[in-house]
Amino acid sequence: VTSIDFNGGTAMTLYPSINSNVKGLIYKSGSSTTGNTNALMIRSRYGLGKIAAIGDSSPADDGTGNPSDTLYAGWTEVGGNHARLHLNASYWLAKLQ
Repeated sequence: VTSIDFNGGTAMTLYPSINSNVKGLIYKSGSSTTGNTNALMIRSRYGLGKIAAIGDSSPADDGTGNPSDTLYAGWTEVGGNHARLHLNASYWLAKLQ
């Protein structure tokens, strides 16, 4: 995944002093890609579990839903990166270890 499009989402702050396994995967443009602020997508392990989080629904939006809402086809935007992002995250979450 080389880029994603965020539309009204939120950035996250990482606290490795609380959970040393937390890792930022994608950061806001212009932010440090190794820092603890402005992460748009993160992953972590906690105990025997895993978590992957993204701060915006736009990359997963497939353009379907309530016709009275503004609908976006975010899943296919940005050269396939949005679909790849979610599929990779799902694979990582499902993979043992």
